[in-house]
Amino acid sequence: MKKIIQLLQIIAIIFISNVAIGQEFYGGRTLFGYTLLDAPKVFTSEGQAYLDSVDFNYCCANDKERIYFLTKAILIEPNNAELYSSRGQSYCPAISDELYDNAIKDFTKAIEINPKDPFYYYQRAETYHLQGEKEKAINDLSQAIRIIPNDVKLFIMRARYYSRSGNNIAAIRDMQSAIKLEPNNLWHYHNKAYYKSLVEDYYGALEDYKRALELETDTCSIYNHIEGMATSYYYLGNYKIASDYFSKVISFLSNTKCSKNYLTGELTLISSYYYRGECRLELNDLETSFEDFKSVIKIGKGGYYVQNSYGGIINIGMAYIKLDKQEKACQTFSKAGELGSDKAYEYIKRNCN
Repeated sequence: MKKIIQLLQIIAIIFISNVAIGQEFYGGRTLFGYTLLDAPKVFTSEGQAYLDSVDFNYCCANDKERIYFLTKAILIEPNNAELYSSRGQSYCPAISDELYDNAIKDFTKAIEINPKDPFYYYQRAETYHLQGEKEKAINDLSQAIRIIPNDVKLFIMRARYYSRSGNNIAAIRDMQSAIKLEPNNLWHYHNKAYYKSLVEDYYGALEDYKRALELETDTCSIYNHIEGMATSYYYLGNYKIASDYFSKVISFLSNTKCSKNYLTGELTLISSYYYRGECRLELNDLETSFEDFKSVIKIGKGGYYVQNSYGGIINIGMAYIKLDKQEKACQTFSKAGELGSDKAYEYIKRNCN
């Protein structure tokens, strides 16, 4: 059960972090975006003159063309770090180990030319992360932080990488550093609460979720923090309080457009029905708990994001189990497996023999 709700929280955390960090970085440059249109502002001498002569709006409709012109510029000006940086970015949109390797070589060359620019470490860290090289990614972000210790985006990104490598204690420390730099940024508290929940510090998570809720001004984001509080109470065994908070989430998402406006809203609605049903089972309120499990199935069948999210589908499968519909449950778990859920087969083994 815990794995399902953590999976849904991961989806939310990725969405939230991407919004918080954004794609923009130092000097208006963008990570894995197309910076070539700004090339004349940052490139110099002959390389700049060459790029000035190229109409990127017209000719560079794909990454191969960008790489071609950047390679020619590098031949003209081989010691320009920005050229390597931009060519590295152009390799990255394609999911290919060979192209990722090429990108890393370019970012490494940019670092060799200008080792004091944190952006190049940031670029290489993200590419290492895409390759699954978590330790190397963390090391590069740590170097960027040593160069610019007051940039909050670096702490947020490193916290995410620490968490994905299983070091949630380090992730919590990084989010605390982010809070020191931006004490009124509610998402820093929300993310720290999430990492605390992963180390089962649910009391600490509650404190941070409450602080995030106090700072929240976006009506459609309120439910994120309330759902986090409900989850914390659930794992603390306070089923009555957890049920009440899940009810608040359900009421909110059922009576606003927020569940349709936000990717995570639909998944959270399904999850909240399921876990409220679990709470009601623990409280021996069988009739209303079964109604919640039926709602999971009803909403899930028509939910686009739920039908394309194995976390949401597993919730539906477990609802079928609670309603003693094993065959339906096993079919649902199989669909979750087809969508890539490693946990789906554990549920099949546990419930479908």
